[in-house]
Amino acid sequence: METKTLKFKPAGNNDRSYIQKEFVISTFQINGIEREEVPFEDVKRIITNLKEAHHNQIELGWAHHNTIAKAIKVCNELGLKLIIQDLSRFGGFQESIQTDEELERIVKEVSEEYKGEKCLGGFYIWDEPCRDDAVALAAKYTDYFYKYAPGLLNLAILIPSYNSLFTWNNGKFPDYVKHFLDTIKPPVVSFDYYPFGVGPVRDDT
Repeated sequence: METKTLKFKPAGNNDRSYIQKEFVISTFQINGIEREEVPFEDVKRIITNLKEAHHNQIELGWAHHNTIAKAIKVCNELGLKLIIQDLSRFGGFQESIQTDEELERIVKEVSEEYKGEKCLGGFYIWDEPCRDDAVALAAKYTDYFYKYAPGLLNLAILIPSYNSLFTWNNGKFPDYVKHFLDTIKPPVVSFDYYPFGVGPVRDDT
C-alpha cells in the first residue's frame, strides 16, 4: 500500500475558535432509528443512563424535531451538553442536497429557537458531505450558524477514507480532505471511523 504524507498546516480559523473545556464522551444518537420521535420517558431514561455511564455530552444526529425538545429539557436538568441535528430544518447527510433558498432565514430561525438553552453545545450541520455541492452547502450553513449562533460548536464531519469515492488507494482522499477544510473552514476536524461492524475487514482504508 502506498504511503502518503500530508503537510501539517494550522487551520488558523480565528473567527471560528472553539475551546474544548473537558474530555468529551458522547453519543451520536439516543435511539437506533433515525428521524422517529422518541417518547419522553425513553429520552429521560436513556440520557440518565448515559450520564451514569459518565457521558458528558449528548449528540442527536438525524433526530426528530420533537425529540430534540425533550432532550433539551432532560439535558438542562442533568447538566449535559447537547449537539443537535434536525434534518427536517437544516443540514444534510452525505450526498443529500437541500436547497439553499432562504438558507440564512432558516438558520436565523433555528438559532433564535434554541437561544438561551444552557445545555446547547452546538449544531451538527452535515454528516459526511462528499459531493462538491454538498460541501459548498455545508460551508454556507457553517457561515450562517457562526453569524447567528456564535460561540457554539458548529460541526460538519469528513467522510472516512473507506467510502467508495475518495480513498487512499485511488489517491483522491487527500484532495477531498483539503477541499473540505478549505471550503468549510471547520473549527475542529472530525470524522467517524468504524473498525468494528458488519462486513469483512478491508485493507484499503
